[in-house]
Formats: sequence, C-alpha cells, structure tokens
Amino acid sequence: MDELLNVVIFSIIGTIVSLSIIVLFFKKKKNHKDFKAVVFTFSLFLLICLYLSVTGLIDIINIKNGNVQSSGMCKIVEFNNVGGRFGSESFFQIIVNDITVEADHEEFSYLKEGNYECTIQYGENTHKLIDIEFK
Repeated sequence: MDELLNVVIFSIIGTIVSLSIIVLFFKKKKNHKDFKAVVFTFSLFLLICLYLSVTGLIDIINIKNGNVQSSGMCKIVEFNNVGGRFGSESFFQIIVNDITVEADHEEFSYLKEGNYECTIQYGENTHKLIDIEFK
C-alpha cells in the first residue's frame, strides 16, 4: 500500500508541476524558440501523471472500502533477477481465479512458490498485491 501511495503522491506533484510549466509558457513565453517542444513534452508528461494519479486514487479508495478481494487457490510463482541492462528485480506473481497480481519481493519475502488456499487484497488497476492471508 505504501508503494501505491508514493506513486499517487509523486504523480500528483508531477501533474501540478507540468500544468504550471504549460501555463507559464502559454502566458509569458509564446515566442520562445522551443515553445512547441516544451508544451508537447510537458503535455505528455501531464497525461502520464494524470493517468497514474487517477488509477492509483481509484485503487486506494477501493482498497479502503474492501472492494478488491479474491479468495481461492493461489498459485505463487517467484521471478528472480528479472531485468536487463540497468539492474534486476525480483518479484512474485500470484494467480487467483483468473486474476494475476504482482508482489514486491522485499515486502512479501515470506512467500514461497506453490499452490495454497488464500485470500488476497489487491489494486484492481495497478495489479499490485496489498495483502495476502493463507487459510
């Protein structure tokens, strides 16, 4: 949940900064040589930040209301050292009732590969695991 909250906070900050720069360029710098490039770049960044903040906020609201839970047989698969040139990442993939979510290896280090009876709480739009309970 902390990771989701951080993404929402930083995307809201990015939205505010992008919108401020676009408004500033439209008001005061219409004759600037890079006007079109700046407006296009920050408009694209604004759209990405808006998407991340809205989907994250929807997930946070749904999680707080308890609307995104699923129970059944959980298949847990561990992926180690997935990455490329700039680093690697380890995570778990949990599949329950045709729902696939990802869990951070550091936060859920106690998970083991296998099939278990469980209940998960997850972000519906972000597909991130929030909590897991084994039965």
